[in-house]
Amino acid sequence: MNHNRIVVLRLYKEKLKLCHKMGYVYGKWNNHYIDSYLQIQFHQLKKYNKQKLMNYMANNIRNQYKLHKNEIDEEETNELIDYGFQILKNMNYLVFNKVK
Repeated sequence: MNHNRIVVLRLYKEKLKLCHKMGYVYGKWNNHYIDSYLQIQFHQLKKYNKQKLMNYMANNIRNQYKLHKNEIDEEETNELIDYGFQILKNMNYLVFNKVK
């Protein structure tokens, strides 16, 4: 269980670092950007400019981690970690294409 905690915290840190790299300012939480669905929908991100996109991403990442921080089911935790790596992969792709 402790190993999963370390993985989750590193995923969270890396995602926020990517958002910061693209212009997000740490500590600027805004619930206006949080969507009600469980997964971040990347096909809907085209409507945001770079600054709003990073605010959207950071606030939704924070919200998802907050919702699932007390998860105790090992199988569910592993699925959430897999999902976190998928989101990180998509974010890296997004950042690479926005920087170009």
